[in-house]
Amino acid sequence: MREEILQRSIADVIVPKEVQRLSPEFARYDGGAVTTSGWTFRRKDGSFFTGEVCGRRLPDGGLQGIVRDITERKKVQDALRQSEERFRVALKDSPITVFTQDRDLRYAWIYNPQLYWQHDVLGKTDDELIGSKKAAALNDLKRRVLDSGVGARDEIAVPQNGTSSVFDITIEPLFDAQKNVIGITAACMDIARLREMADRLQESRDRLANTKSYLESEIQTELGFEEIIGQSASLREVLKKVRIVAPTD
Repeated sequence: MREEILQRSIADVIVPKEVQRLSPEFARYDGGAVTTSGWTFRRKDGSFFTGEVCGRRLPDGGLQGIVRDITERKKVQDALRQSEERFRVALKDSPITVFTQDRDLRYAWIYNPQLYWQHDVLGKTDDELIGSKKAAALNDLKRRVLDSGVGARDEIAVPQNGTSSVFDITIEPLFDAQKNVIGITAACMDIARLREMADRLQESRDRLANTKSYLESEIQTELGFEEIIGQSASLREVLKKVRIVAPTD
């Protein structure tokens, strides 16, 4: 195997369409620094694999490099990109924000296309972003999931500029291969506006119930006959006489 490789040039082991890349790539090695690049290699049996080359220029002008087969890694990366793309399409116009945090509750990833500041939070904690006092309820819920390894869902109010943003947040633990909790993944939505609309709807219902009760009371006071309905003059005259004689035996 070694002897076979020694008899071949780099152009012999990469796919033909990438041969034109050789000169520009070799020029990158002239600085002496370690350089990494990806290539498609051809095996002896004619099959192909994706390889990562890590190399540098030697003092005598030669090249030294290591080739790693990254076919499986590339498959995983491609699958992840496709999954993320589907994820982006699904959440394109959604008010939901999804994110992951490590065990120190530092944001590792966050996604919501409507948040222009989403990339500014990476590597930071809620304490650093909004202050420990405002983040207390959020931290308590997140640490509960970290410590227990059990998901949780709750509504958390976060004070902001004299008002509060209310978040419906669902949190699940992230596990490593040994089933150790290494962080959390979560989805949340600001429901402050929905809560405000619900409160207004409840107020309208309460007013309607009070009005209904008042009108029923007025009818009872005026007529005293809840199950007799009518407004004709003759009926009102009969009810008037009934009210007079009703207290008698």
